[in-house]
Parts: sequence; structure tokens; C-alpha cells
Amino acid sequence: MLLRPLFLAALSATIAVAADSRLTNLSVRSAAGAGSETLIVGLSISGTGSKNLLLRGVGPALTPFGVTGAVSDPQLALFSGPTQIDQNDNWGGGTALADSFVAAGAFALPPASRDAALLKALQPGSYYAQLVAASGPGIALVECYDLDSATSTASFSNVSARSVAGSGANVLTVGFAIAGRDPKPVLIRGVGPTLGTFGVTGTLPAARLRLFDSAGNEIGNSTNWTTGVTPTSLFTSVGAFALPVASNDGVLFLALPAGAYTAQVSGAGSATGTALVEVYGVDNSPVSFVTLQPVSGTSLGAPFDPGAGTASPGPDVNPAIRTQARPTYPFELRRASITGQALIDFFVKSDGTVGNAVAIRATDAQFATAAIAAVRTWTFSPGRKNGQLATVHFQVPIVFSLDD
Repeated sequence: MLLRPLFLAALSATIAVAADSRLTNLSVRSAAGAGSETLIVGLSISGTGSKNLLLRGVGPALTPFGVTGAVSDPQLALFSGPTQIDQNDNWGGGTALADSFVAAGAFALPPASRDAALLKALQPGSYYAQLVAASGPGIALVECYDLDSATSTASFSNVSARSVAGSGANVLTVGFAIAGRDPKPVLIRGVGPTLGTFGVTGTLPAARLRLFDSAGNEIGNSTNWTTGVTPTSLFTSVGAFALPVASNDGVLFLALPAGAYTAQVSGAGSATGTALVEVYGVDNSPVSFVTLQPVSGTSLGAPFDPGAGTASPGPDVNPAIRTQARPTYPFELRRASITGQALIDFFVKSDGTVGNAVAIRATDAQFATAAIAAVRTWTFSPGRKNGQLATVHFQVPIVFSLDD
């Protein structure tokens, strides 16, 4: 039986050192067109040597994945400052590009499609790609894959995307990956109204930044950033421009283990406008940060319960909740805008108390600890099987959300 989820959270701030971790692949999905609707993707490379990358601008190939209204003819250009250094319209089905798709783990493109792709070796510095919808606006995907091995001396230090953002299909979505042994501290920003100070018109009036793991679980949700968690000294340390205090922009700062993540910037209600999403790898932080530590476990099995008949997965009468304490949400983590969930496995014994509570999975160990502590205090009217008291098995998802 599934109990109704709860909606609170707990985490703890920690300091971690990213001795062996780096940002790797980037993808941006957004509305794209021409002029002010051009999809702009920026990236910075740090270190020494060159960085080999695969850059793709995908439109028509999105249709088989169920995307409606995809750009029919994306044109991709790569710039260093004001200078265009490469470009592609239709990728052409070449062997070198097709082989690079396989090496990067990217989905295949039909050889005759109008999707764009190019291979490039870049020196450390700042670059940006532009995707223009030559045949009219629609949904497009820009992807940047790191083709180098883990021993490469050059790496991505930050990635960003600017486009029109809104709600529904117009949410500005950026995917990125972290590789390496250690959690990587990352600063993620969703900027809307502050872009107006740089002369950008039609900006998103209020930006909501959400972060998801590879399973689609929300692990961060930020609007109206505060200096208490992400002071301006942090922005300065990574070369990011300042944000006005208490602006309607979203900011998250945390260390993430290796894996794939998605950041989304959307507007409130049906609002749309130009927005910027940025992801910075942070090597030397002036402030402490949360390090997520995912948890996975297995059921402990039924506890000893002399008052019960047998442990029963299907009782005739289910236990009914009497008291249900809520997990504690520490103040410092509420400020950090960190969210998540925990799936708790436990048994309701014949006296209505809880036994053998354990986290089957959790976004973070502190989520698991807080959820288990609360579940252990719950009390029930006991369940029955064939008229006898029974020990009953439960799994309960507890969602840790800032919206409640």
C-alpha cells in the first residue's frame, strides 16, 4: 500500500574538494528562430592544450522523439568573440561525423537530414554557437560533446544558453554532465530580469530555475536568489556578472556526483521572455556548499513481531494512519533551495508501531535520515489477515519540496 507523500526536506551544508571531476557534455533545448529569437550557446574552456568537441544543431531529427513544431532547417555557426570560426547547415552524412556521434553516445542523424553538425578542436578561451532557424521558428536542440579522454588537460569551465523562455514547450532546458570520481561544485543561474541591464529587451520578468537528476527527480528549485547562500564573492570567483540583490533571478550552488543533470528556466504562469541559463564549474569556492550524497538500499525484511500472525503483503484490512510526524527541514537548506525525495520501506507491526524502516533510495543521505526518523514515530491501527493481526509491508515516497 502507498501512503500519501509528504512534502518537506532536510539536508546539511558541507565543504567538498573536486579533486577529480569536470563538466563534460552540454545540450540546450529551446525555441529558436531568427534575430532576437536566435538560440545562443556559450562555452568556456580552461586548462592547457586543445579541446576536441562535437557540436550539433538538431531540428528535423527531433520529430521521431515526439517533439512537435521542431525547426525544419537549423543553421549552426561557431564564434570566437565577433569572429565566426566555423559553420554548418546540412551535416551531409560524412563518415567522420557519423563516427563521432557513436563515440560521443549521441543519437544518430539521418544522412540526408537538414540537421547541422561540426567537429572542432578549440584552444582555452570563450566561444559561443548560434542556431538560426532558416525556414521559420520552432523547437531546436544544440549539443556540445567533449570527445577527449579523462586525461585531457583542457576542460569546460562554464556553459550557458540564451533564448526565449516561458512555460510548457517553451521552457529553456539545458542538460549537462559531470564526469570523475568526486562530486563537482557547480554554480547554476537562471537569469531573466537582470538581462535588461545589459540592453536586452523583452526579458523574462521573473525566472524560475529548477534542477533535475537523470531520473527526472527535482533536486533544486530557486527564484529570488539571496546573498546568504550565494554571495557576490562566489559570482566574482567564477567570472560571472553581478546580480542585483533580491532580483527575480534563480541561483543554485551545490556539489553534484558524476551523472547527467537538467536545468530548466521558466516564467511564472504564462509569462515568456528572453532568459539566460549558466552552469559554472567551481574549483575554489569562497563559501561552503551542499554536497549531494545519493542513497540506495534494500528492505530489511519483516521484524520479529510475536503479536502478529504472518508478514502479509496483501492484508484483508490495511493499517490506518493514526499519527504522522513530518520530517524537519533545516533552515540553512531551505535557504539553499535544495529539494529531493526519499523512498522509505518499513513494516507496520501488530501493535501499530513501525519496524525496520530503511531508505530504498534517496536524493541525499540527509533526506534518508530525516525521512526515516519521522516514519519511525508514525502510529497505525493494525492490519489484519484472515481475522488475525498481521505485520504489513509498506513503501512510502516522501517528497522534499519548497512549494509547500
